[in-house]
Amino acid sequence: MKIKENVDLWVNQLLMIEYEDFRVYYSNIISEDEDVVYIQLPQDKNFIPVQRVNGKVNVYMYNEKKEMIGFPSYIQEDDKKIKLVKPDIDSVRKVQRRNYFRVLAPLTIAIEVSPGETQKFVTDDISGGGLAFINNQSDLFKVGDELTGIVTLDNGSSSKAVPFKGRVVGIRPELRNKLRVAVEFIEMKEPVRAEIIRYCYRRQFEIRDRSGELMVGTY
Repeated sequence: MKIKENVDLWVNQLLMIEYEDFRVYYSNIISEDEDVVYIQLPQDKNFIPVQRVNGKVNVYMYNEKKEMIGFPSYIQEDDKKIKLVKPDIDSVRKVQRRNYFRVLAPLTIAIEVSPGETQKFVTDDISGGGLAFINNQSDLFKVGDELTGIVTLDNGSSSKAVPFKGRVVGIRPELRNKLRVAVEFIEMKEPVRAEIIRYCYRRQFEIRDRSGELMVGTY
């Protein structure tokens, strides 16, 4: 099967999957074969898995040029493996969609938990639309809370402190009595968002070049 030159598929690549009923789910590539890629079970933005896997879908991803591209495909669960048909040479197109892929990233954030008092946390993942972090205190945050904080984007040789405002959109239990707090950015200026998106691009390709890390979903 011929693949367009600007469609590079790799393990851990992030995918947005849109079914015919317009429901949107997120996944990443686990491995690939000649005509298909094997992916993780797609989940929606609230981490709820898709109930019916099989069907026609539209698939969206970023290529090496940081362009969002899309193509029609078919997804099928076969022997507990989920496979997605690769695009042919004539089906791939550039698209303009306002979606922000998130990447796994252990970044330090400082959040104002009360007037004049901040606490530090570590992110689980981040995107241009929001971030998630791990919290040990069950009563510190609740869904709907608006937060003010600073996230430090660590690029190895340098780092940059980026201020943000956000709203808690989800809280999920994790192992060892920890909670995963998902935050959506609000009132964010586009130049600030662009800093975070650039970091996510770099992080995505860094993860691609390493083994053993997985990336899932978006905000």
